Amino acid sequence: VTAIKEQNKQARLKNLQALGFPIDVVIATPINLNINNISPKAGALQNLNPLVFVDDYLPYMHEIPRSIHAALIMREPHGSPNVGKALEKVTSTHQDLASFAAWWLSNPQNLKYKKGYTHPAK
Repeated sequence: VTAIKEQNKQARLKNLQALGFPIDVVIATPINLNINNISPKAGALQNLNPLVFVDDYLPYMHEIPRSIHAALIMREPHGSPNVGKALEKVTSTHQDLASFAAWWLSNPQNLKYKKGYTHPAK
């Protein structure tokens, strides 16, 4: 799920696949928050019901279902939107995607989500 113009989603898919991500579909959402400052990704995430949502933009965490682990990749502290009271709504914060992945895979409570495990909501 990415905030990108619809006409650019195939290019995003190809770029992510070239980086080795095993994905088949990119879901494009609007870039801007709606009038109530709700994440444009919230609806898509509610429909998908993933285990984890990882993003580097704190405003996109607003109104993400609480059943989804919301992992925020931090940015530079100066001029970043990733500061303030809204940080209380994220489940975990990480320096970069690699550190999130290492943390997720090393955390014993997440071991049940290894390949072959069926998400309880599905």
